[in-house]
Amino acid sequence: MFDVGKRIKILREREGLSMEQLAERVGVSKVSVHKWEAGKGDNMRSSHVKKVAEVFGVTPAYLLGFEGKQTVAVDIEHPASSEERMLVYLYKL
Repeated sequence: MFDVGKRIKILREREGLSMEQLAERVGVSKVSVHKWEAGKGDNMRSSHVKKVAEVFGVTPAYLLGFEGKQTVAVDIEHPASSEERMLVYLYKL
């Protein structure tokens, strides 16, 4: 299953944000963002999930993997990375 950390990293990189910049926008430390992306975000506060989703223009349900067909800007014809290919695959489900 595609996890929250991978989604956060893909979205962060797509927006051209550093971990520090995302942390600042959400109101957490860079260490928190690193933990989320490393898959240790199981105890992410709901307020942080909501803020991260707002930063990237997605729903909290999408970020958590409950919505599989959220629109995300990915070049479907030429995905740039394995993560983007996974998003294209998930979108097509």
